[in-house]
Amino acid sequence: MTCLKTCCALLFAATLLPALADDMVNMPDMPAHHHPVDNAPAVLPGDSVFQVPAPLTDQGGQPFNPAHAAPPATLFTVFYGDCQYACPIIVENLKQTVAALSTTERSRLRVVMISLNPGIDTPEKLAQLAQKNALAPGLFSLVVAKDDADTRLWAAALGVKYRRATNGDINHSTRLVITNRAGVPVADNSTLAPRPDPDFMQALHTALQ
Repeated sequence: MTCLKTCCALLFAATLLPALADDMVNMPDMPAHHHPVDNAPAVLPGDSVFQVPAPLTDQGGQPFNPAHAAPPATLFTVFYGDCQYACPIIVENLKQTVAALSTTERSRLRVVMISLNPGIDTPEKLAQLAQKNALAPGLFSLVVAKDDADTRLWAAALGVKYRRATNGDINHSTRLVITNRAGVPVADNSTLAPRPDPDFMQALHTALQ
C-alpha cells in the first residue's frame, strides 16, 4: 500500500510540475512599481545629510525619512509658512526649476522643503501651503521637525543660518542644496531670485542623469 501511494505521488508530480513550469514561463511581467526598491546605500557616507538625527514629518502627517527610496537627486531648502519676503521667492524659484526639467528628470527628483517654524507649521498647515502653491505631492515634500533643536540640526547640515525676531519673524539665509542618492551634497546655491541660477540648473541636470 505504501509503495502504491509513493508511485501515485511521483506520477502526480511528474504530471503537474511541467504544467506549472509552463505557467511560470508564460506569466506576464509585473510592472516595476509593484516591487519598490530602496536604492539608498546600506551604509551612508559620513558627509550624508541623511544622517541628521532629527525625525521629520511631512504634510500628510507621516514620518518622512529622506533616505528611504531616495531618488538620484534630492533638492533641499528651508522656509516657513508665515514668511512674507524670501520664502515666496524661494517657492517660485523651485517651481520654475521643476518646470525647466524634462518629465524623466522630474521622475528622478525629490524636492524637500524643511520648515524653520515647528509648532506653528503643522502638517495641516504645510498641506494647505502645498495646495495653495500648487506643489505636486509626489514631487514636493513639505516637512517639519518636532522642535527647534532638531530644526537647527537640519539647518546646520544644509549650511543655513537663522534667528527668531521678537515679532515672530524668522530671519534666515537662502540655501538650495542638491544631494545625490546617498544624501551627499553635490551642488548648492544661495542666490535669492525667482528665476533659477543657470549654473545651478546645469548641476541639477547633471545630478539627474
